[in-house]
Amino acid sequence: MSVLRELLTGDIEHLLNIGELQGEVNRIGTKAFELYIERCRQGAGVERDADSISCLIGHMRTDNIDADVAYVAATDETLPPQVRLAAWSKSERKLDDAIESLVIEGMKAEGYHPNASAAQALSSPTIDVLTIVRLLDSPEVSVTKAEKVLDLLISDWRSADRPERVRELLGVKGLRERFRDLVLLYSIDDGNLEALDSLADRIGGGGLSVELVSATVVLLGHAPERSRVERIVAAIAGQTWSADDRVSITAAFATGLTNRMKMFSLRCGALEPIPFHPGRNAPHELLKTWLAHDDYGAIDRLRMVLDAIRLGVADAREGLRPALDAALVAGAGGEVNDAILAGRAIEILHADGGGFGLDELEQLVRNSSHNLASSAVALISAGGTQAEANTLMRLYEEVSSVTLRSVILSALEPLASHLGLRIMRNGNRLSAVLT
Repeated sequence: MSVLRELLTGDIEHLLNIGELQGEVNRIGTKAFELYIERCRQGAGVERDADSISCLIGHMRTDNIDADVAYVAATDETLPPQVRLAAWSKSERKLDDAIESLVIEGMKAEGYHPNASAAQALSSPTIDVLTIVRLLDSPEVSVTKAEKVLDLLISDWRSADRPERVRELLGVKGLRERFRDLVLLYSIDDGNLEALDSLADRIGGGGLSVELVSATVVLLGHAPERSRVERIVAAIAGQTWSADDRVSITAAFATGLTNRMKMFSLRCGALEPIPFHPGRNAPHELLKTWLAHDDYGAIDRLRMVLDAIRLGVADAREGLRPALDAALVAGAGGEVNDAILAGRAIEILHADGGGFGLDELEQLVRNSSHNLASSAVALISAGGTQAEANTLMRLYEEVSSVTLRSVILSALEPLASHLGLRIMRNGNRLSAVLT
């Protein structure tokens, strides 16, 4: 308790979970819950504190909290609504009008935390799926908002290992199509491969957003069958997509046909590499057609070329160097994510024997962000000669980043050993002598 009390002292804006301490908090249960409520009262009027407390309560195991204590907090109108909803989810009570109103207000509100607290309440085993559907269909709540809450709700069910609730939702007659699409997605990695067929039909009819199309494609790793991939490719090919859409779907193919994804939410999940997918080349002709379009930004084109290479699209490698050059001109070496793309590109070019020369790599180390500079350092070291060792020693003196100096030194040490050199450091200067 003393450790938890100390954690709750001061600013708790970013204390959204307590990691390894969660097991101990669950063990002490009600006392920890009461400490959270006490901390919430201390920060009365500070919305960020309430957001954190609602998250911390949500992470607790229901069976370790006194249901009456939780219900008292849930009905305390002096507490923020997101905290009351989190508390109610632990109360094991039937839904009443007052809590239902709080749920609807949480669904309507802007921002993650109000929506998440509404989903937390709806995840209670005391609420049946018909009631959930009725609230999602509330005329006071936009469909877009309801979809966000449904996504959070299913994520909560999965965290609680309640996949049967997803199956129950799929069994509800009259479930809005957009809701059913999302529920179908979540059912795929639970073994419902027929969901892919239903979603392929929706894609072919133009009924899915690009976000849901991409999410469907990402889950193809669960269905190692060429026919299902071909069906989805045909459905996608029959629709018109913007440049941004094509970039997103191409990335989804590159991920879904090389990995199996366990969905945590619509926008994230855990990836597990899979053996060669029998449908891996099914989208090749479509992707070649898309690569021929000229409406992409330089960095997006590089991203598409890299994804096409990852899938083994014929001739995609031929476009890599011009795509990389254009992306670097457009600033790909600066932004972190873009620099990672550029780093992958120079590594592929190097492996193919058409990489950057030593002078070009040296310039990338000087002028790029850490990720791309680190890739360039590794490729310089891979050259294996005295010239590369001299370049790395010179760069060590010139760069200002302490972290990048550490990367250079780590790359230089095995190279020096290979060359029979001993590296000596004097401040920011390096020198080498034969051993």
